[in-house]
Amino acid sequence: MARPFIGIILNPEEGAFTVKKSCIEAVCGAGGLPVCIPPHGDPKEYFRRFQGILIPGGADIHPSCYGEGIRLAEKIVPVERTAFEIGLVNESVRTGKPLLSICYGMQLANVALGGSLYQDISERQGALRHREGTHQIALDDEFLGRGEFEVNSHHHQACRTVATPLKVIARAPDGIVEAFRLEGHPFFTGVQWHPERMPGEGLACNIFAAFIEASAREKL
Repeated sequence: MARPFIGIILNPEEGAFTVKKSCIEAVCGAGGLPVCIPPHGDPKEYFRRFQGILIPGGADIHPSCYGEGIRLAEKIVPVERTAFEIGLVNESVRTGKPLLSICYGMQLANVALGGSLYQDISERQGALRHREGTHQIALDDEFLGRGEFEVNSHHHQACRTVATPLKVIARAPDGIVEAFRLEGHPFFTGVQWHPERMPGEGLACNIFAAFIEASAREKL
């Protein structure tokens, strides 16, 4: 199969658009051709030109997107990025084209489909500290694998209510949702950790390999 074109969403901050080198390297390493795209324009146009889309990490979604005021949210992602990516999520659902969402991206996908978030994980009684370090997850998915895995942890928000269409496939020991997918979709997967920061690790390789393989089957 030809290497698929993968759109990676750029993050607008301080007058510039940025993307983590690790995201580009992970897509390249799995056999994709990464193209960085700004969060502007018509999401339908981008899905017509790319075989898969990657929504990477970022700061916090404005709580108004899930019907709340700001209580514990910290740095807010620019609204133009959030609005654009909600459009991408909906277009992926409509067209069946592959979408991989990471950390903030996973939270965004959940909110776009009707879910809600913990503005800070401290709102969940007994929660682990997820801002740094690593922890175990229990994964149960026919595509990505089954068992206990150690993943990195760099987030202070998480899914509270998971949107109805989504199936939870991984949780942390404290019950925090760590991954989901949309059943019946060729590849619509969200992960709370950062597999792009774990090059060469088995589960991370599986995630990007599955994403690129699904994208390669899409025709432009």
